[in-house]
Amino acid sequence: MSNIKFSDGMEFDTSSSNYYLTRRSDGWYVVGKGMLCPVASIKEGREYIQEMNTLERVREMAKGNSGSD
Repeated sequence: MSNIKFSDGMEFDTSSSNYYLTRRSDGWYVVGKGMLCPVASIKEGREYIQEMNTLERVREMAKGNSGSD
């Protein structure tokens, strides 16, 4: 389990294999896959998750096409 704990007592478990949004007293966060990222809104968080998932798919496709240049 990967936990991030701040001095104010706020704690996040970043070990999830998927990204997800969580709301805390100081705002919204995207959490998962070892990452913690504050976002301004739920809309921004959803867009960020979509972008991260797209980047991962592109990386996976690129691995399968290595040496095809």
